Amino acid sequence: MIDELIGATVWLWPHDRYRKEATLLGGDEHGLYFKITKNNAGCYKIGDILFISNGKPLTYVVLDKKKEASQ
Repeated sequence: MIDELIGATVWLWPHDRYRKEATLLGGDEHGLYFKITKNNAGCYKIGDILFISNGKPLTYVVLDKKKEASQ
């Protein structure tokens, strides 16, 4: 399922109450990688890469899935 969401825009709530908007860059057996695109709190900068371990709590909402390249 994660492969289908790579490139998707998501809202994240990683271990805190402030929402971040990010793009899912990828994931592996250790966790997920996101690039921050909007931030409602000062703890991350736009463009930061955020790694969230599979062992940490994460709430997210998928805003849009990646766009398929037209051939």
